[in-house]
Formats: sequence, C-alpha cells, structure tokens
Amino acid sequence: MTIKRFGWITIGVVLVVACAFLPSRAVAAEAAGVHPEMIVSAKWLAEHLNDPKVVVLHVADKRSEYDAGHIPGARFLSLDDFIEGQDAELPTTEKLKDTFEKLGVSDDSRVVIYTTAWYPMAGRAYYTLDYLGHGDHTALLDGGIDEWRVEKRALATDTPKVARGSFTPHLHPEVRAALEDVKKISEQAPKSDLLCWIRDRRSAIPTGTLPEPCIFTGRRRWLTPRTTRSFCRRTNSKSCLLPAASIRGRSW
Repeated sequence: MTIKRFGWITIGVVLVVACAFLPSRAVAAEAAGVHPEMIVSAKWLAEHLNDPKVVVLHVADKRSEYDAGHIPGARFLSLDDFIEGQDAELPTTEKLKDTFEKLGVSDDSRVVIYTTAWYPMAGRAYYTLDYLGHGDHTALLDGGIDEWRVEKRALATDTPKVARGSFTPHLHPEVRAALEDVKKISEQAPKSDLLCWIRDRRSAIPTGTLPEPCIFTGRRRWLTPRTTRSFCRRTNSKSCLLPAASIRGRSW
C-alpha cells in the first residue's frame, strides 16, 4: 500500500470505527440511544458460527494473514476488493455487489467483520456495507480476532466452501462526503460544533490542504482518530468498546 493511499485511508477511514458525540449534543445523543447491534462479542459469534445467515468477513491486506489463522468459517475480504485507487475511493456499485455476493452475502445475511490489517480497515468495510444499505445487518467483532484468541477460541486455516449470495444494494449516498463537502461544512458550522481530527503524519497531503477543525457527517455519527484509543477498554486484548455511559462521560 503506497504512502499516498495510506494517507487518504487514514483521513477517510478512521472516522468509521464507532459512535461518538459532542458534549453540546448530549441531549440529542441520549434521545437517539446507543446502537448495540453495531458490535457483537466473541461469545455471541461463537454461539452463532453455525447459523447459515451469519457471514464472517476477515479483512486483510494479504491473503497470508488469513491463511495463517482465521475464525472458523470466515471468508477472506481483501482491501483491494472494496478500496480502489491511490485515493482510496469506493469501487463501483456493480463491483461491490459482485464482491460481497462471491463471499456469500445475501439480503438477509447478518455480517460480522474483523481485521488483521490496520484496525480501521474493519470500519472501512463496515462503512462500505452501510453505504450499500446493509449497515443495519452488519456488525464489528468487539475486540477483533485478538479478543477471540484471548478467550482461547479455535482458529482455522482451511478455506470454507461458499455458495454465492444474492445481494441487492440500496445506496445511501448521504454517508459519503467529498473533500469539498467537508470544507463547506467546516466553513459554515459554528466552531463549537466542530470536532477536530488528526491527519496521519505519513500522508502526502500538504499541511493546510484541509480545514481544521473538520467533521464527518452521515447517516451515523462516527468516531474521530483523536478519540479512538480513549474508547478502548484495556483487557488482555487490544480494544473492546467501553460502555456507552463511559463514552458519553469522556471529555472532548
């Protein structure tokens, strides 16, 4: 993965890891409630591995990561299957439909995602399915494969036989924000409502190209990299999401 591509992924993908709210919107957040369906535990997944409607996706940069050990029944989803070009754009709807159907995803599938790549890649895969209209039937594995290993659950090295799915995209273009859209939002919104985020230092994008602070808007409220790590509960694994009450109580 090139530096330029990595930089754009840093900017666009790390925003889709979990929900977060500004203090000024605390009342609205309470009214909206949390979305527990966006994550599943290792225990839940272990209990549903044999459910024919559950599709587990192992997101990785290299096939060797998947072959080295994956959750039983998981299907390999390459970054190149849902990220396109040096600017990390979404592929065409037709390509995405074909990609997920080959992995056995159908309209009634419950998709669970984890990654052995850079951790926001699971969020990017989630975002892609959300854009395709399947977000309400998709979840991230809380703690990822690290939590699965900590709980001493079995791993597999075989490739499961997968029947092609039947997937109908229902696009949600409102979850996409072009650079010009973000600039416009940051210029028009009150400064108190803007949430800063950090650009990757390795990015080839010149300082000052994007306005600061910036926000990302969409059908869901997404977390920024500035706060991602503070939302992780330290266990023997890397990152399980804190309870909603703890997240809301955090200082921004």
